[in-house]
Amino acid sequence: MELKQQRKRERQARRRAERAAKAEERERRATDYQPTPLWYKIVMIGLMIVGLLWIITFYLFQGVVPIPGIGQWNLFIGLGFMLAGLIMTTRWR
Repeated sequence: MELKQQRKRERQARRRAERAAKAEERERRATDYQPTPLWYKIVMIGLMIVGLLWIITFYLFQGVVPIPGIGQWNLFIGLGFMLAGLIMTTRWR
């Protein structure tokens, strides 16, 4: 009987220690938070705008500009710029 109570106390102590460690980890992560630098935001938004302008230019000038001769690949280039900017948003804090 005493052995069961001792094991129960040990489990409870272990759980308390685990909870305390988790709480300490959460607190540490909260203090490690740093906002995204300004240059990152500028590059992210800039890539999306460049991609949009690339596609608009392609349609307005009927494929003559931005890169003549590659045709529909201009759309993929514009979408690539936009996608790069979109992927960067996942790291924005």
